[in-house]
Amino acid sequence: KIFKRGQAKQWKVKPKNPSNDYLEELVEFKKHVASMLEKEREKFNKGLKVNINCKAKFNVIKEGIIVDQPSYHYNAKSVTILRDDVIEDQLLPIFVRLGEGIQDRKDMGSGFQFLKVLHFDVTSCQYIPTKGGNYIPSPVWLQKRRAVVNIQSTDDKCILDCISAHIHPVDRNPQRPAH
Repeated sequence: KIFKRGQAKQWKVKPKNPSNDYLEELVEFKKHVASMLEKEREKFNKGLKVNINCKAKFNVIKEGIIVDQPSYHYNAKSVTILRDDVIEDQLLPIFVRLGEGIQDRKDMGSGFQFLKVLHFDVTSCQYIPTKGGNYIPSPVWLQKRRAVVNIQSTDDKCILDCISAHIHPVDRNPQRPAH
């Protein structure tokens, strides 16, 4: 649904000049994706949540002969880019993780040799942090059971009222915020 509403976008980006140096590929792509994400952030005028995946192809060499050319996906943990953040700095952990994944595959000792990056998948969506709100009445059936105390807060500090009610319980009118 968020893709239909325009709150998220997904790109599949292939390298313009494929190289057999994966670090060079990652550095080049980081510059490209940073400019794409800057445009998205300006469009929303809010922060972004970003996830990047990479698909790379390898040669498997045994006794000097290429016996296979498998490809593998590398996934990195999503990052949140706020309105005032420098995008390239926030993307650094993603590209470090992708580079480590490729390097680990090469270092396995089973003849893997990096061939090229096939493509990068970039998904970004508008970052909307959760925040406190106002009092929402409990359903009548739940009120009648007296199983839950729903603090009738009139400001945005409802979590503080709930913590206070838990630490300092009262017998009469526990739903009132003044404890």
